[in-house]
Amino acid sequence: MKIIYHFGAHKTASTHLQFNLNLNRNLLERHGVKYFCFHNVGSLQADTIKIRNTIDDPEKVKNYIDKTRKQIEEEIQGFDTAIISYEGSLGNLSQHHYQYIYEDAEKLIKIFQKILHQHQVIPLYALRNYDSFLRSTYQYSLKIKPSFHLSLKQYLSKIKTEPHRWKKIIQA
Repeated sequence: MKIIYHFGAHKTASTHLQFNLNLNRNLLERHGVKYFCFHNVGSLQADTIKIRNTIDDPEKVKNYIDKTRKQIEEEIQGFDTAIISYEGSLGNLSQHHYQYIYEDAEKLIKIFQKILHQHQVIPLYALRNYDSFLRSTYQYSLKIKPSFHLSLKQYLSKIKTEPHRWKKIIQA
């Protein structure tokens, strides 16, 4: 099966894309295309967050890989093509825990390759320049975490912006 897998940086209009694809869900299905977001199907989003949180524990990751694969297979069964969207594929939106942007992206991409290995996957991604991306993730952290105490300067100084980070992620 052909899968168009939308992943990418947070804060790159993913919700807008998802909203519009969802508006056209019936039309897509009439043409043999299944569309879904991870956060709308079972425990897909929760399980992939667990993958991120246990990424260095191969046994736990394997269990979540199997569970994630099963849910995806059930969701796309009977269709010729699928469009899947999950902007959490590269990591957490809150970047202040990391030294580099999406520090575990390469590991996570390999995990999604294992999950979807039996399909022809076409990656679709949107990226942003580092400055606006980090400022946006900072604003998000302030909004959802009342205990968040870093100033913008502290937040930005914690993360090293490699000149070719997005390129490395895309190559992976």
